[in-house]
Amino acid sequence: MSAMTHDHAVTVIATYMQLMRDPDCASSNFYKRMFELDSSLQSLFSADMEDQKQKFFQLLTTIVRSLDNMDRAKPMLQHLAERHQGYGVQADYFKVGGEALLYAVQACLGPAFTADVEIAWREAYKQMYQIIVATYQEMK
Repeated sequence: MSAMTHDHAVTVIATYMQLMRDPDCASSNFYKRMFELDSSLQSLFSADMEDQKQKFFQLLTTIVRSLDNMDRAKPMLQHLAERHQGYGVQADYFKVGGEALLYAVQACLGPAFTADVEIAWREAYKQMYQIIVATYQEMK
């Protein structure tokens, strides 16, 4: 898997640092938007979302730290895919997750969310998504 362009990686890292100022903004907006896009996904989660929000931000941190070499995150992403499949999550649900992530980044960055920022985050998520979907296909 090829690494992101340097400019995209720098953009994701810089905006991630802005998101870190208020991690609850990103995680809350992520789940809010995901459940708006597909309300059936809500049944996959427990009533207490605080732990889930922390896991979301930990995953985001891992992805950002692996932008230059996504193979480094591959074992963690494969494990995530295996766990999620066990919970009943279908591979297509990760498309919803990608859209929810972009929504969260946009909601938290406000005017700092430019077209270049969107492209960079889409690329970062695409790399993660490809590993997860490949893992789902291997488990069939």
